[in-house]
Amino acid sequence: MNLKYFKSLCSTSLIIFLVSCGNNEVEPITYEISPTVDPNISLDCTGAWANSPLCKERNEALIELKKLDPLYQSFKDVDTPESKLLQNEVEILKKEGDKFYYDEFYFKSRDSYKQATQLIIDFNDKNKNKVLDLIQRSNLAFNTGNLEESNRLVLSGLDLDPTNQDLNNLKSRIFNYETVSILVNQSKELSLSNSFDEALNKIDEALSIDPDRVDAIETKNKLIADSRDYFFNQNVKFSYNSINNDDFDAAEVFYEKAKNLFPNKPELKALKMELDKEKRIFDINRFTLLGDNSYASEDWNDAIENYKKVIELDSNNQNINSQYSRTILIKEAYDDLNKYLANQDRLSSTNIRNNFKQAIQKSKEIQLDQEKNLINLISKAEEAFNRYNEMIIVNLISNNQTYIDIQKTAQYNPFNEQNIKLYPGKYVLIAKKRGMQSFRKEFILEPGTDFISITAICTSSCNIFETDNKNKDDIDIGDNNIQIATQITTNEQRKSEVNNNNFIKNVKIVNSTFTSNIQCTKKTRNRAMRLEFILNLDKSSKVIASRINSVKDPVTREEYNNLRSDERSVIVVIEKALKKSRFRVPRIDGEIQVGKINHVVKVPSDFCVT
Repeated sequence: MNLKYFKSLCSTSLIIFLVSCGNNEVEPITYEISPTVDPNISLDCTGAWANSPLCKERNEALIELKKLDPLYQSFKDVDTPESKLLQNEVEILKKEGDKFYYDEFYFKSRDSYKQATQLIIDFNDKNKNKVLDLIQRSNLAFNTGNLEESNRLVLSGLDLDPTNQDLNNLKSRIFNYETVSILVNQSKELSLSNSFDEALNKIDEALSIDPDRVDAIETKNKLIADSRDYFFNQNVKFSYNSINNDDFDAAEVFYEKAKNLFPNKPELKALKMELDKEKRIFDINRFTLLGDNSYASEDWNDAIENYKKVIELDSNNQNINSQYSRTILIKEAYDDLNKYLANQDRLSSTNIRNNFKQAIQKSKEIQLDQEKNLINLISKAEEAFNRYNEMIIVNLISNNQTYIDIQKTAQYNPFNEQNIKLYPGKYVLIAKKRGMQSFRKEFILEPGTDFISITAICTSSCNIFETDNKNKDDIDIGDNNIQIATQITTNEQRKSEVNNNNFIKNVKIVNSTFTSNIQCTKKTRNRAMRLEFILNLDKSSKVIASRINSVKDPVTREEYNNLRSDERSVIVVIEKALKKSRFRVPRIDGEIQVGKINHVVKVPSDFCVT
C-alpha cells in the first residue's frame, strides 16, 4: 500500500473517533478537496512513460473518465428526488476517482469512475420507459387539443431527461400552438377569395414554425389541390383571351402553364387546336403583308423569305405561289444584270456579252409595272450593252520578229503591222521571241473609243506600249484590211485554233525534268483529269509560254465545265512543272524546231495526296 495513502487514512480515522466520542450526533462524511481531473489528458505512453504498467493503468482510468464526463454533465440537470440522491453518490464516486488519480492509485480511480458511470446508466435505463410513456401521452394530449395536460406531461418528462429532443420539441410546439393556429385560419380565409398565393405563403409560414402540425399539413394539401384547379382554369381563360388579342406568344405561355398542371385534361386539346388554327391564319396574313411590303420596296430577298413562310403554312395558296415564283424570277434577273454591270470590262468576251444580252432579253420578257428600280436597271443594262457592242479599231505595230498573243482572243506570228477590231473591255497582250523573256501588258479598251495603236516589239528585250503620233487617218481602214478578233470562250473555238495552226510533231518530254519539278503545296481532292496544254518552245527546247487548252474526263473524254478549287490548284502545279521541263524535239535539216506543241498530261484523282 502506498505510504502516503496509509497516513492519510489513519489521520481520518482518528479524527472520526475523537469526534464521535465527544458528541453523540452523527456528522456527514466530508472529503478533502482535490483537483478535478481533466478527461482530455493525453494518453501518450512514450518517452519516460514507455513500457510503464502505471501508464497503462492511468490510461484505463482516463478512458473511464471520458465515458463518465458527458453522462455526468447531463445527469446534473435531472431534477427529481431520486436523481438528487443518486447525484450525491455519483459525485462522491467521481471525487474519489479524482483523488485516487492524483494519488496515483490509477486502478482505484478507474473503478470509481466506472462505478459512477454504471449508476447513471442504470438510472437512465430505469427511467427510459417512463420518458417514452410520457412522450406518447403528451403527444396524444397535444393532438386532442389538451395543451395543459400535454404541457404537464412534457415538464415531468424533462425532469427525468432534460436533454430529450422529443420532449423539447413538443414543449416548443405547445408554446407556438396559438401562433400556428392563427396562421392556419388566415390561410383558409384567403383561399375562400381565391388568393391562393397569399394563402400558401401563410401556411408555409405556419409549417416553418411547426412542421408536424397536422391541421397545417392538411390545409396545405387542400390548398395545393384547390389552387391547381383554379390556376388551370385561369391559364386556360387567359390563353383564350390572348388568342382573341392576337398575342399568340402569351397564349402559348398560358397553355404550357395549364398543361404543366393537368396535362391530360380534355380542355387542353380544344385549346391547342384553337391556338394552332388562329396562329396559322394570323401568320399567313402577317407574312403575306410583310412579303407584299418588301416586294413594293423591291427588297426581293425579304419578299421571297416571307412568301416562302406563307407557302410552308399554306402550300395550296395559288396567289402566293404565283407571287413567289414571280419574285424569284425578278430577283434572278436583278442579280444577273447587276453582275454584268459590276464587271463591264469582261464584256470583251463574246460569250459573256452574249450572256449579258440574253439576261437583258429575259428581264424584258417579265411583265413589269410598279418595279421602278428593276425597270431602270434594265434600261441601264441596255445602254451598257450597246456601248460595249461597238468595236474598236486596234492598230498593232511590230518588227516581223515578235510573236504576239492577245490572251484568250488571238495569236499572231511575227508581222510588221496588223489592223484588227476588238470589242471594248479588258485585254492582256503578250510579246515574245525565242530565247527571250516574254512581256505582258494589260489594256482596257474603253467604250466610245474608235481607234488605238499599240506597239509590241522584241529586240534586245520585249516591250508593249501605246504608239505615239498614230491616228485613224494614218491607216487604211477598208474592210479587207481589218480583221475582227473575238475572245476565245468555247471549247469548239479552242479546238479550231489547235486544228488550224501548225504544231511540231513527235515531241517527247524529258520525264526526269518534269517529275522533279512537281511541287504540291497542299493536299487535293481532285477528279482524274486529262489535261491538254499548248506550249511554245524555244531553240533550247524550253517552254517560253503555256496555255491550258482542255480539261477532260480521261475515260469518257468529256469536257469538265465546272472545275473544283482543288482541280485548278493541280493544273497550276502541272503547268509550273512543265515550264521548267525540257523536251526532245525532232530536227529538220539539223536544226531544232521551234514553235508550238500539243502536250497531254494524265492526272490521277487526289493527285497531291497519292
